[in-house]
Order: sequence, then structure tokens, then C-alpha cells
Amino acid sequence: MTGNDFQNPEPAAEETKAVKQVDDRPAPGFGDDLPLELKKVAFQIMSGQGGADPELLKQQDNHQFQIALKGLEATSADRREARDGDLKKFRIIAVISTFIVVALFALSGYALYADKTDFIIELIKAVGYVFGGFGTGVIFSKRKS
Repeated sequence: MTGNDFQNPEPAAEETKAVKQVDDRPAPGFGDDLPLELKKVAFQIMSGQGGADPELLKQQDNHQFQIALKGLEATSADRREARDGDLKKFRIIAVISTFIVVALFALSGYALYADKTDFIIELIKAVGYVFGGFGTGVIFSKRKS
């Protein structure tokens, strides 16, 4: 390059020729110079088919199916155990709740029989506070989620 390059925006003829030679070359591609049969084999190898024996492919497919089936069986067993655990929790909660309700009715029945109205009023307040607090907690948790 010379000092006059800024005045003459046209590149020198030698530079244009060098760039043109680079541009005239064919774009690099996969196996442009390979025969068609070799291209087919190379494509099979790259796509995973690789000219493998059909029996081997069938065996591999069957093996993958067996593995997937075992995975589904394990998942099913895990879910069954989770459902059984949830059912046990529900049963325990139901038994305890039933016991508490029966005890409260028995206690309030005895208080009515013994003419202890102040005790019944306090019992009703306590039950109201417990269930009111529970309801408030449920409402707040539903709004937050």
C-alpha cells in the first residue's frame, strides 16, 4: 500500500486478483470428491445406521423397550407406596378427629346434665377459636399460594 491509497479508493489489480482467486474456489463440502456409494456409507455411519445388522438393531430396540418397561414398573411401585402412605395418614387423622368430636359431645352432654352452662359456653368459645384459627390459616395460605 502506498500513501495515495486514501486518494485512490480502487484497490490495486494484484489485490483484486488475490481476492478473486479465493472466491473462485469451491465451497468446502462433505465429500465433494467421493463417489456416491462412499457418500451413502458415510451418511449411514454418521446417522447411526452404520450398516448394522438388522437383528442387532432389533435386539437393541427390544433391550431399550425392556429398560423403559422396568422404569415404568418402578415408578408405578413408588406411586403405589405414596398412595398407601397418604391413605394411612388420612385414616389416622380421621380416627383422631372422630375421637375428639365424640369426646367433645360427651363432655358437653355431661356439662348439660350437671347444669354447668359456664363450662359449655367456654367449651364453645374454645372450639370456635380453634376452628376459627384453622380457617384463618387456610384462607391466608390459599391467598399466598
